[in-house]
Amino acid sequence: MMHNLKKHFKRISFKEINGWDHDSHIEAYEALKRGIIFQYRHSPKSKKISSLLDKIHNSKNPKYFFEQNYIPYKFFDYDKITSLFTGYYEPYLEASHTRSEEYYIPLYAPPKNLIKCENIKIKSNMITGYTHLLQIDNKFIIPPTREMINNFTLEKTDVLAWLKDPIEAYFMHIQGSGKLIFTDGTSKIFTYAAKNGFPYTSIGKVLVSLGFIEEQEISMDAIKNWFKNNSNKMNDILNKNKSYIFFKQHVNENNDYHAIGQTGIELTPERSLAVDLSIYDINTPIWLETITPSKKISCIEKFQRLMIAQDTGSAIKGFIRGDIFFGSGYDAGQIAGKMKEKGNIIIFLLKDEVDFYG
Repeated sequence: MMHNLKKHFKRISFKEINGWDHDSHIEAYEALKRGIIFQYRHSPKSKKISSLLDKIHNSKNPKYFFEQNYIPYKFFDYDKITSLFTGYYEPYLEASHTRSEEYYIPLYAPPKNLIKCENIKIKSNMITGYTHLLQIDNKFIIPPTREMINNFTLEKTDVLAWLKDPIEAYFMHIQGSGKLIFTDGTSKIFTYAAKNGFPYTSIGKVLVSLGFIEEQEISMDAIKNWFKNNSNKMNDILNKNKSYIFFKQHVNENNDYHAIGQTGIELTPERSLAVDLSIYDINTPIWLETITPSKKISCIEKFQRLMIAQDTGSAIKGFIRGDIFFGSGYDAGQIAGKMKEKGNIIIFLLKDEVDFYG
């Protein structure tokens, strides 16, 4: 799970966690429960997952459950590693089942010949540095970039829908999922399915580096407004990010819909946290202390609560880098788009694992 734990974390007690007694533990407990059930469905033979699921089902007190089964470790190495916590959300977009002059932005399913590099057995034919490749006959080639996909019709793939706004379509790629409201009044949910394998480039950083937006002013709203006022430069800037996301329709078997993260886990607003999954195990409880934008104009709020590591993203790299899921729709987007703060974390390790990690 953790690399070099002792170098960055130290063991503490629950009494040392500011705000622990005042948190709504049931919300974090339910988020964790959904995540562990998802893991169990995909790995029913895992003793660790089945054991934890039994403990969850047998627990009657969420706060007591965490205190009895986990040990908190606080990150302390802030002099060497800079923290950053941002936000994301599930957007609502206007869409059509057919292409027209108004709805012309395609939402693509993964190409049928797109293959993860880890699934390619012929190592001698692999091209290093990419997560995905296209297979044509017996050869593997680099997938097209965002610019190439936008300029040419993508072969061997399906168009899931046609979107109206290129900026909103781009931010759906960034968020990783979205709810589409179709012209016939129906709605469908589409979630992350795959990517073309190119590294993610922040267009916010591109706009700052080019002097178009001041660094302290950068936000999702600032980026959208800049594009609206500079539409002639939009494609050139967007194409700086070669990464491209492909989607799939989410079929909701239950009436209680939850947004879906890249991991496939149902997300809980202000409880699900996207983290670097090369460092943390999925469903690791993480106590987060930061500040977040308020729904009130020009206000901030203290944010102290137990989060669950249930998602990831191309830009989420490092020990204290996280992305808070704020929910769905316009209001959630307003908060998520402004979220960019430092913070402190405390990770919860299962007691059964502590002897191994030290």
